Formats: sequence, C-alpha cells, structure tokens
Amino acid sequence: AVEEDGAIARVKPGTVLGEVTRFCVVRAFRGTRVAALLFGGLRRESEAHGVTHWLAAANMETDSSEDADVAYRLVQQKHLMSDDFAARARAAARPNRTARRFIYTDEQRRAARRGALTDLKLPKTLGLFANKMGARYIGPPSYDAYFNVFALPLAVRLADLVPAPPPAVRAAEFSPAPRLFL
Repeated sequence: AVEEDGAIARVKPGTVLGEVTRFCVVRAFRGTRVAALLFGGLRRESEAHGVTHWLAAANMETDSSEDADVAYRLVQQKHLMSDDFAARARAAARPNRTARRFIYTDEQRRAARRGALTDLKLPKTLGLFANKMGARYIGPPSYDAYFNVFALPLAVRLADLVPAPPPAVRAAEFSPAPRLFL
C-alpha cells in the first residue's frame, strides 16, 4: 500500500515502486552515451533492490495550461494511460505568469478545441518515454512551479524494458575536463 494524503492506495502484491527523479547531463556531454549510462545504472540498481515499477513525472515542455491539456487529451486518445495506476496532484499549482513555452501553434490549439487531435504530435519527451520505455501515464498534468513547466505522472514496468547488456565504459567517459566544474 502507498500512503497519499493520509489515504491508502492499494498496490498489487509483489509490486515494488521506485520513484525516479529527473537527471540532467552537463551540456558538454549531451549527445553522448552519458544519459544511457545513467539510465542503465538506475535500472541495475532498481533491479538489485527488487523494484518492479518506476514512478516519475515527464516534463511536458510547456508552461501553457492549454497546451498541457491538449497533450494530455492526445495521450488519452493514443491509449497511453495505465490500467494499473492512477495519480493526482496533492495541490493544484497554477503558472504565476503568462505562458511563454508552447508546444502547439494557435491553429493546432483551435483544432484541438474542435476535437481534432489526429494530426497533432505528442511533445518529444512524452513520446520518447511512451515509445522507447513503455511508460504509461497515470494522471492529469500538474504544474511544477520550481521548473516552470507542466509535468505528466507516469509508470514504467521494469520487466517490459528490453534487457540491457552491461555497458563497456572507458575511464575517459567519466573524467570530464576540470573546467566544467569551475
């Protein structure tokens, strides 16, 4: 069972949940294997501790509540919602400024208001998690005031991930130039 706001949510026997936090790769190492190595390490550590599912929040790449809603409706239309988990924000934070980061154009938003979602694409992060990791979304968007962006809660069943061989890593990959830390 998982405690949420004093209420107990039931979890299937044998399910062990692990919360995955965000991680960031230093700009000089973006486009390299660093993110994959971090992911692999997280996975091996999770499996070593018996974790069966990851819970996380995916960056929706927008601070627009309308765009976040459109992306959420698109997730639902594409049947990317979990049947096993559900989540909701404890408190509904709202953006404290006018939106500046948009996913969709004005024309795409108008089409979405009419219910025409078929030509729209998921934000890159949501599509990546769903298509590459098998993530399923577990609730509506919530605004993350710290990062000034909407996030969508998700669950990943570790058994559904493709087995990853242990990485062959050169020491140089973990030895960034000292100037990066000045």
